[in-house]
Amino acid sequence: MAPIVVGVRYGTRHQSGTNLDTNDAIGAVKHKIIAQRPAVPPHNEMMLFFSGKLLLDHTRLVESRISAGQTLEMRRLGQHGHVL
Repeated sequence: MAPIVVGVRYGTRHQSGTNLDTNDAIGAVKHKIIAQRPAVPPHNEMMLFFSGKLLLDHTRLVESRISAGQTLEMRRLGQHGHVL
């Protein structure tokens, strides 16, 4: 499975499975979360969460206001769409 790359504006990029510290975005308050969808079955897709709220799935780009220093979390989806 090709890794999904997630990042914030200003070119900061992280591999899937890592936390994204928004301090990496040079203190910007408004971040654009980006993802590249790999060619894998839907149950292998990753979703991006912030404080338990879904920010990003494999079909959408989401723009969200996040304060510097807060952490984003990647979670893998199970075969039936449940978050693991």
